[in-house]
Amino acid sequence: MRGGGGTAARRTPTVSASTAPLIGVTAAWTQVRDLVYKRGFAKINGQRVPITDNNMIEEALSEKTKGAIICMEDLVHEIYTVGPYFKECTKFLWPFKMNNPVGGFSRIRHHFVEGGDAGNREEYVNELVRRML
Repeated sequence: MRGGGGTAARRTPTVSASTAPLIGVTAAWTQVRDLVYKRGFAKINGQRVPITDNNMIEEALSEKTKGAIICMEDLVHEIYTVGPYFKECTKFLWPFKMNNPVGGFSRIRHHFVEGGDAGNREEYVNELVRRML
């Protein structure tokens, strides 16, 4: 007898840079910097392209931002401070694909304040992002 066929789909959590201001999470500057440097990909012509040098950023964003964003550090600063060109920067970046945290989630069905993992972590988000990088 032949076994039933099937595929296993693994969910990969994604973090968009634009979600941080909406849910009131404040990440540390170093976490934002590590996230962009390690997991940052550009959206160029609808394609996911790794950010390899500052010329890519300058070509894509310098005209849209009137020369304000020309390198990776400018991009990190604009995202962290939610500056005037935040929208252009987040449209340039592909949503971050994160790994599951080291050690896993304890109780995903319970809210964070009840000892679970779901919900707003406020200042504890930095520890979670560090475990997911």
